[in-house]
Amino acid sequence: MPNSPPPHFPYGLPSNALRFRDLPARIRKKIDKGRGREDTACWCWTGYIKPARQRWKAYRTHENFDGLRQQMGCFEVDRATPEFPDPYTRKRLPVHRIIYGLMTGVSIEDVPELRRCADDRCVNPHHVLAVGHTVAQRGRMKEQEAELSIVQPAAEPDPPGITDEEVLALLKKHRPFEQLDNFELVEDEYDIPRGRITLDLWKAYVAWAVENPDEWDEEERRDAVG
Repeated sequence: MPNSPPPHFPYGLPSNALRFRDLPARIRKKIDKGRGREDTACWCWTGYIKPARQRWKAYRTHENFDGLRQQMGCFEVDRATPEFPDPYTRKRLPVHRIIYGLMTGVSIEDVPELRRCADDRCVNPHHVLAVGHTVAQRGRMKEQEAELSIVQPAAEPDPPGITDEEVLALLKKHRPFEQLDNFELVEDEYDIPRGRITLDLWKAYVAWAVENPDEWDEEERRDAVG
């Protein structure tokens, strides 16, 4: 359904979530689960961990602000994050998001924003908290809303119908050749909607044409007799 939020479980995993033993072996072998309970002990990642970094982030300025823009901001610290290459794109993704998606049946694109365990190495999905949509998910939802808000052009109304009497009147006015068997040619030539000349209408027109011959036909008939 468009604009529907991705499924997430802010208060722990659902009862039908997968277990640690159900994870792919390539991921499971890089986790030191320890001896505690599966939902309480930290799952320490032994593979690659992206080191922590400090970066500058400028404060957001309102788009309608026309004053002097000063480069005010602050430094933010990105935590060290366990990462693992995606088998399809070969890009490194956060392991806690991969495991959360695998155990809950949610695609990696729909995994919500997660608050992690205090231990940077921990990838236990029971130690994360779903807090809402990610920036990418909010962007996709805005695009969907924009597409739905586009006003579709109104359909052109159907041309007014034409009655059998009006069709017969047009035939009498233009007097097409009575021996024609292709009604579409007559309809196209005299702007009659396709399919409006029926066999019964054509028979009625032919009967009228026989009873009311054209003056030119009458002259030809007299010349032939003479």
